[in-house]
Amino acid sequence: MLKLLRRALGAMSLVFVGLGSAAAENRMPIEDGVYLTKEHCDLFNKQELELVQFSVSKNGSEISFGEGYCVPAVVKKVREGRFHITADCDEMGELYTHSFFLDVKPGPVVILDGEEKPICRPQKSVEKTVTPVAVPRTKPFPKKVFSKKEAQVLIRQWLKEYEGCQGSGDDPKTLKACQRRGEVITKLEAGGWCYGKETDSSRSEYDWHLCGHNSLRHNLN
Repeated sequence: MLKLLRRALGAMSLVFVGLGSAAAENRMPIEDGVYLTKEHCDLFNKQELELVQFSVSKNGSEISFGEGYCVPAVVKKVREGRFHITADCDEMGELYTHSFFLDVKPGPVVILDGEEKPICRPQKSVEKTVTPVAVPRTKPFPKKVFSKKEAQVLIRQWLKEYEGCQGSGDDPKTLKACQRRGEVITKLEAGGWCYGKETDSSRSEYDWHLCGHNSLRHNLN
């Protein structure tokens, strides 16, 4: 009798484990695309939107939040139309875990952070040129954005030339260092990296970062 009870309990535990694994997936429950308010969708179609805040790509296996991207780890259905999502994220080399609720309506339309965002369908006239990326107003988005590792190599070179540029303005070595520093800045900005933001109160707060809508650009050629 005891053996039969143990077998029955073992079978029940397997059933519950099976149900638990079936209830969770690792892909987003919505189609790939950019999800924006109507106002932001209009700007996006005109290529005037500064930053896309939420998009899904790679058949639901990648989420983009502004300048960071995430990989869904667990997508669990809470009830009809509501999902709890846990994702592993990377923003400029900083790794973190992000959990949030996502409500999905037909359309598809999502509710994220209390805001309703339908999928943004590109207009036919600009369908070939619109891509789900941030589009700075001052310059076109770079063809290739440097990774943090790639940028750090140039930033170290910039720092070396910056120090060499602090000498006398009549010294040929100083002038050459200043010229090389400007060339490094041009390379970094061409690769999507900027030094300082409009919101910085002083130059001492300037830092190298991925360019955004309020970033300072020193070489706008």
